[in-house]
Amino acid sequence: MTALLIRNGHLIDPGAGVDAPKDILLKDGRVSEIAGPGKIKPVNGTEILDAAGLTIAPGLIDIHVHRRRRRA
Repeated sequence: MTALLIRNGHLIDPGAGVDAPKDILLKDGRVSEIAGPGKIKPVNGTEILDAAGLTIAPGLIDIHVHRRRRRA
């Protein structure tokens, strides 16, 4: 099992109504836990990423797309 703990990031998730500093634990590529800063205790082998000063958000999609067809 691989785990990544993202610490001290500012989580913005409009769908969940979250706009606050949070720690996020990812296990096997999925969100396992979200808690206030310092509340998640990493286990041995957990990679830790300090996201202080950074914003964390769910996947974003650029809806301003230009599609052009090539003429053969």
